[in-house]
Amino acid sequence: MQLAASDCLSVLPPGVPKPEHVAHLTSLRVVAVEMELRDLLTARAEKSNQRIPDVHKLAVQAGLDDEQERAAAVVASANPLVVVEGAAGSGKTTMLKTAIEAAAAEGRGMRVVTPTKKAADVAAQDLGIPTDSVAALVYAHGFRWNSDGMWTRLRPGDADPETGSTYRGPAQEERLARGERIVVDEAGMLDQDSALALLQVADEAGAAVALVGDRAQLPAVGRGGVLDIATKLTPAVVDMTSLHRFTDPAYAAFTLELRHARSPAAIFDRLNERGLIALHDTDEDLRSAIATTTSTADAITAATNDEARALNERIRAERVDCDEVDDGRTVFGSDGLPIGAGDVIQTRSNESTLGVANRQTWTVQHVGDDGALSVVETGNGRKWQRTVTLPAEYVAEDAHLA
Repeated sequence: MQLAASDCLSVLPPGVPKPEHVAHLTSLRVVAVEMELRDLLTARAEKSNQRIPDVHKLAVQAGLDDEQERAAAVVASANPLVVVEGAAGSGKTTMLKTAIEAAAAEGRGMRVVTPTKKAADVAAQDLGIPTDSVAALVYAHGFRWNSDGMWTRLRPGDADPETGSTYRGPAQEERLARGERIVVDEAGMLDQDSALALLQVADEAGAAVALVGDRAQLPAVGRGGVLDIATKLTPAVVDMTSLHRFTDPAYAAFTLELRHARSPAAIFDRLNERGLIALHDTDEDLRSAIATTTSTADAITAATNDEARALNERIRAERVDCDEVDDGRTVFGSDGLPIGAGDVIQTRSNESTLGVANRQTWTVQHVGDDGALSVVETGNGRKWQRTVTLPAEYVAEDAHLA
């Protein structure tokens, strides 16, 4: 920590007290990345005043509302930078389907990428087209993470430090066409370093970029704010607030109020009155309730990895007692907890050779003598479930109870 701090500077004015609980340190490299990112976004925003195609006929066929229609038209345009921000349930995916069709009618291709491989798999399923992560796209164009957690760039003819082979440039299917639209779905989760690499690749190819997401939902794991910066710069912005997913209008209204952080205490009280919040007297009561009432279809969020591990351990013990998990033959995951048939686990590293992605969840079918796990994918919404085998080494390093 001291070594990292010694290489940083404070963003607070000289002489201003610097309390430990205030995040005020940065580095010249971080500042340089954000400045270059802003410059590239600004250059695109200044040219984003081109014709918006008429997508009304397609919108009517797809049952889009006015906001969705405007968003689809903006995404289908040739503007170098467009932003679509939409609340949860506003129909962004349905809008994208129409935008893809409208762009094709204009003679422009569209490529959808996401900040995570798991999100890419969901988008591919929802949109019915091939998708991938932002990292995979820029990786194909020579970007590599170095040991300091920074993107570096290979040039054709350079030796790839990961494979030892000679980098020849992107494969044919990864090459971007001039005028092609790159849509970053779930763009609120896009970190600045990956965004900068993506914009550099797009600039080289003459490709347009669309950022689709919501700043009020999950943020980037790294330094974020990309969607916020772009929204303030470009005139081509559509905000979608009409909700379609919810059948309860009152609850839908709650979600919009939460999104805008209006009177959170009052909203809490109203949700509690509807029986949507359970209150417990002590932490022990809370843990006990979670362990005894949780099903494998539920999602639980904890503040720290240690809390998540403790809850996983307790939930698993309950499932073993109920004969839902076989505790006779087990292996240990990356969290140090045993895994047996019936356990629900999470993979934490993208591995294309295995067909698994970070944060995918799986149910264990069988524990092999060699420590490998036969697992079936859970909660993917498909009519069929994928079964894969996770080698013992992967399980020990990159899988744990979910």
